[in-house]
Amino acid sequence: MPVINTKTERRKTVLPWWELILRGHRNDLFAQSIRRFARLGSWGFAAGVKGRDLAYQHGWLTVKRLPQPTICIGNITVGGTGKTPLVIRLTKDLLAQGLRPAVLLRGYKREKAGRQPVLVRDARHIHATVAEAGDEAMELAARLPGACVGVGADRHAVGNYILEHYPVDCFILDDGFQHHRLERDINIVTVDVTDPWGGEASFCRRGSCASLPKRFGAQTPWS
Repeated sequence: MPVINTKTERRKTVLPWWELILRGHRNDLFAQSIRRFARLGSWGFAAGVKGRDLAYQHGWLTVKRLPQPTICIGNITVGGTGKTPLVIRLTKDLLAQGLRPAVLLRGYKREKAGRQPVLVRDARHIHATVAEAGDEAMELAARLPGACVGVGADRHAVGNYILEHYPVDCFILDDGFQHHRLERDINIVTVDVTDPWGGEASFCRRGSCASLPKRFGAQTPWS
């Protein structure tokens, strides 16, 4: 059995094929072609992201706020950067301090996605199925007894829905760095220290990477 020695080699064994291509770990003709098309697509994506930023900055799009402190945990590239483990750690730390946190997610890849907020779990019980909540939300629900977990495309609506039924001291947005519609008090951005800008994988959020100095430093309603 071959021995995997370096962290980069270990990472290659777990990345999906498309991420291996976009991060530059594959250099065959097919991979090079995919990256060229990705670069072209990134220009349009960057223009869209910058346009949306300007719309929020000038008040053309509305930023909403929940009545409790809100912490956002997100990233700037595609692929895993440790967001979910950090959400779990932060939520457990808040619970240990006697606080009552609620985690809000979009709920990607739900089989029964609808417009209404879904309460995945309250402090005592799990109320949703994998089809209703998605894999990631169910993982958080299973690992965070004592916290509330909710999913929905409109996380402001999800947070208010939870508040109508349960006491909450603070909210945690999982993967919410690009969710400008909801104002937050703290942004926590996770990066892969071995590949902080995502290599060619940054094409999906190239607009965000292009505005990193402003996005990290500006005193705006969403950062």
